[in-house]
Amino acid sequence: MSNPQRCGFSNEENLIRLQKCLRGQALDAVRGKLMIPATVPYAIGTLRMLYGRSEIVHAALQHVLREEPAIKSDNLNTVIRLALAVQNYCATIAAIGMHEYLYEPALLNELFAKMPSNMKLDWGRHRMSNEGSSLATLITGCSMWQCAPLCSRPTRHHWLIAKRRAPRKPL
Repeated sequence: MSNPQRCGFSNEENLIRLQKCLRGQALDAVRGKLMIPATVPYAIGTLRMLYGRSEIVHAALQHVLREEPAIKSDNLNTVIRLALAVQNYCATIAAIGMHEYLYEPALLNELFAKMPSNMKLDWGRHRMSNEGSSLATLITGCSMWQCAPLCSRPTRHHWLIAKRRAPRKPL
């Protein structure tokens, strides 16, 4: 079964999707292949060759992690930003089957350096009590997710739920 059939998209549908989504260098690379539906598989193959290689994806994600600012003790949003960046990295690396990169010591040390002292202590305790340390355990081992509820802002959704749960006054 070919890839378009497996995903349920025809060449015509993929042509429209690619024409709407592609920009910049990616569009320039396949512009000539986006004229008729019959050439869409060639366009997808070119994009896969240029951007779908796992080592390129890994390098790009690693760059994003390295560019994340250090956690500031007085700004809990920086904890969430770094935790989400690590979580996105782990999910993508696992999805492309490069699990060995989740145990990369150099990257772990760089992220460790971005943490405040209390999180470094949590991470040290976690590493001593558990065998192996990976990026996947970094966000749980140093209590990053425990801080998330403390600094997330209420949304309209939260307000509506609270309003529904509030006891009603008798008439």
